[in-house]
Amino acid sequence: MKLTHALLLAACLALGGSACRTNSDQEGREYPYSIPLERHQVSTKLDNATLANADSVVIDEVRGTTDHLVEGGSYIACGHYRLNSQDEAQLYVGLTDGRIERDTTRFVSRGEGTFRIPFLILAMGNLHGTLYTLRTDGSDVLTTAYYQEPTRAR
Repeated sequence: MKLTHALLLAACLALGGSACRTNSDQEGREYPYSIPLERHQVSTKLDNATLANADSVVIDEVRGTTDHLVEGGSYIACGHYRLNSQDEAQLYVGLTDGRIERDTTRFVSRGEGTFRIPFLILAMGNLHGTLYTLRTDGSDVLTTAYYQEPTRAR
């Protein structure tokens, strides 16, 4: 892992994700709202890996044009990943049973790193981050973390 990636990840984790908040003043104006999220389910393929070394993808924060996730809103997902089971994988941020616009897939290498992925919601679904294998015969899910907004008092 490159030293700069390690330092960014360490800073992000030490500050509870706050190091990931805004990358610039421009981004802060474009995505003025921080949307609170709760991780509610994680699915991990362990094979021969121990739980401590398992692959993971974590969305630390989502910022957007609105104060919660809605159709038509623009957002940026910021987080970190750990890939131990493969040399390379695809990291994807998406909505299960929903639709988003923009390329939300990144290729990542073994080790740890951070990501910033912008997207526009066309149809609501369940927000998740997933790591997929890279194979010519089709991809396989390594791990998925699902997120939801906390229940709001109405």
